Amino acid sequence: MIGCDPRPFTLRELCLMSLGKAKEKWSHTSAIITTIVNVNRDPKKAALPFDTFNPFNERVAPGAIEVTDETLPEFRKMFKPK
Repeated sequence: MIGCDPRPFTLRELCLMSLGKAKEKWSHTSAIITTIVNVNRDPKKAALPFDTFNPFNERVAPGAIEVTDETLPEFRKMFKPK
């Protein structure tokens, strides 16, 4: 899957290498997809960034609240059974 002999590596190392290869492939693929979309888009609209179609790109939803020690009690109240 990653193109090398897996015997000298631990399972953790193999998983990290596999994840890295998948991220690299998706980076390449999403750049191609975005180029195709941008070439065929309406000229009046803004071009999309190259990581738009990358599933590994971390996106934060607008209005999202990060879970920290300060916000954890609020989350516990929201998900506490009634």
